[in-house]
Amino acid sequence: MNDMNHVDKSIHDFAQRFQDFYSQMTMSDIDRLGDLYAQDVVFTDPIHTVNGLAGLTEYYRKTFSSVSSFDFSFIDAPVLGDQTAVFDWQMTFTQKRLNGGRPIVLPGISKVKYHQNKICTHRDYYDLGKMVYEHIPLFGKLVTKFRRSVA
Repeated sequence: MNDMNHVDKSIHDFAQRFQDFYSQMTMSDIDRLGDLYAQDVVFTDPIHTVNGLAGLTEYYRKTFSSVSSFDFSFIDAPVLGDQTAVFDWQMTFTQKRLNGGRPIVLPGISKVKYHQNKICTHRDYYDLGKMVYEHIPLFGKLVTKFRRSVA
């Protein structure tokens, strides 16, 4: 096997581990984030930037404790580069204070960079309005009205 095939297999294996972890993740899996993430990981999403594995673990604990259900599915095959992967996903969750406790479907993209088979940076891109603002009584109506007015 030449080096390029070895690198390709490594990237594909990494992407599969990432997808398997997130598509099966439960509250008890949060303690296994270190299997994927480096100690000095930087995680960024539209709400927070979190530094370090301990911070990411705490962020996920808080997130999971605030939702009633959570499901993560991947839409397309990941786009793989040299130590970089981009994942197209859909998250479905319920949170009793949002959308009357009914499921919310949120599409998004994750871009991760990894080194030595551990994620060193993870950035999530999604529409925060669709995730939260549109589902808050009264405020949600204003956001929806605003979106329609600028469309």
